[in-house]
Amino acid sequence: KEGDEKEFEELKKFKKRVDLTVAVLKPITKLFIKNSYIDNSDDCWWCNIYSRSTYYRYRREAVEEFLYYFKV
Repeated sequence: KEGDEKEFEELKKFKKRVDLTVAVLKPITKLFIKNSYIDNSDDCWWCNIYSRSTYYRYRREAVEEFLYYFKV
């Protein structure tokens, strides 16, 4: 039981760190991180908005910016 509580606290800290990181991102980056990785949006949420190449470029830039602030 104690191990479960410790793991739960670690997960809460991790979630807070992710939330704080997302809060400082540019709006376009926030959109991509939330829709692609956090909110479990439809896999093709971007299909009517961006071309495939634009989506992958923005997604790469979003991941790079997220990791920069997350300090992985």
